Amino acid sequence: MYLFLDPRLKGVQEDWLLGRVAEGKLSMVEFKVKQRLAGVFGLLSDLDVEPRVVYGQYKAREEIEQAFDFMKNYLEADCTCLGDDDARGFCGGVFGVAFVF
Repeated sequence: MYLFLDPRLKGVQEDWLLGRVAEGKLSMVEFKVKQRLAGVFGLLSDLDVEPRVVYGQYKAREEIEQAFDFMKNYLEADCTCLGDDDARGFCGGVFGVAFVF
């Protein structure tokens, strides 16, 4: 198991927690307890590699998922109605357009 601290995620989660405090749904004591884990996430892997490699693979996967999200939601290019070979070519073309876009 690998544990990572993502500073950007920490900021987002702290802002959200402070919003809950401002709404009266969380006390400052509860905020302080939850703040200690803000931005921390764990990845479970059976790879025998350095933690930075596992983190790099995780971030690469996130970028791929963002590309698919962009393709489906912004370009409205959902490949589910096509056959396997057609879908590969279509999705490849859409990714090319998205890359230029």
